[in-house]
Amino acid sequence: MNKRILILSMAVLLLLSAAGCALGPVNSLPPAGPDAAELVVIRPHAVFGRGIPFDIAVDALDIFALEAGAYTILKVRPGQHTLVARFPNNFPKDARAYTLKINVAVGERLYFTVELDNVWGNEIRTTQLSAAEGEKMMRENEYQPDFKP
Repeated sequence: MNKRILILSMAVLLLLSAAGCALGPVNSLPPAGPDAAELVVIRPHAVFGRGIPFDIAVDALDIFALEAGAYTILKVRPGQHTLVARFPNNFPKDARAYTLKINVAVGERLYFTVELDNVWGNEIRTTQLSAAEGEKMMRENEYQPDFKP
């Protein structure tokens, strides 16, 4: 009986913790115009952390909540940007995220993965990929659309 109550309690806590996690677009990037560059952000399938979307921020603005096994394409103005992925609502409190400073040219497409970096589940690593690696990972994951231009 105690085991049954424990499992039921854990299920309720899991559902409540995921209730505030929205998927997809959160905010809109400034219009990039005809000279747009693209940032392809891929979150590969993973065993750990798959039920929690990662908040993707560009230039300190939360743009997207990306689920495991998905990718999105963010259109940005050419120039320097920062890209970071983190847990929603800054949970857990000791969570760490890597911030990448990137520079994109007119019409350029850059590829990145975001994934848990350690077994404790409190670090998210953002890594830049080659075009070949990025295209391969896009085929292995599902497209999660961004805002329409």
